[in-house]
Amino acid sequence: MPKKIDFEGIELELEDEVADKVIAARQAQKEKVRTLSEQLSTLAAREAEAKAKAEESAKEAEVAKLTSKGEYEAALKKATESHGQTLGKLKSNLKTTALKAAILNVPGVFAEAADDILALTASGCEYDIETGNLVAIGGDGRPRLDADGKPMGADALLAEFLERRPIYKRATAAPGSGAVHGVPVTGTTVKTITQDEYNARISDPSQNLTTAAAIAAGKLKVI
Repeated sequence: MPKKIDFEGIELELEDEVADKVIAARQAQKEKVRTLSEQLSTLAAREAEAKAKAEESAKEAEVAKLTSKGEYEAALKKATESHGQTLGKLKSNLKTTALKAAILNVPGVFAEAADDILALTASGCEYDIETGNLVAIGGDGRPRLDADGKPMGADALLAEFLERRPIYKRATAAPGSGAVHGVPVTGTTVKTITQDEYNARISDPSQNLTTAAAIAAGKLKVI
């Protein structure tokens, strides 16, 4: 007796024996495809696991190689030194920027002399990268303390420096004295000098005091 079966979306009418063989063949094919799919999934998982193990083994072998040659410690030391150098440059740049800003913030300081003051005071302080402040340093390399026992900052360091070298700071002459820092200033004509001329004069002990006094009195201008 004929039997109707669905074959790939097509309805067929076959003899019982033939229909049973077709159905059995289709089931076998489906089972084969399922088995192959499972095998492929298993192989993919094993391949991924093997690759991960190989990469881990390669890393361990590289570390062992470096350690056995003493190169691992050398590489670590080199990296540490490089970091220290980078940090040192950063601190130096920050110190220069902060110190120059502090110099220019001092009332009466000649702006033209800022670089000279910076060069003369930079070695006396360090930049604290954690607090962002400048700290005065003594000859022993330790932070200097003020009268209250607290670390001396940039303001105190500059005040101390300018007290010893008043030529870098504009001073008010005593009424009718015609002198600044004790140096007579005469004449009314305002003269101009270049930055290079100023640098030369301020470096010359025989001219630095009179040059600073003239600038303070408005008789000399750096252009």
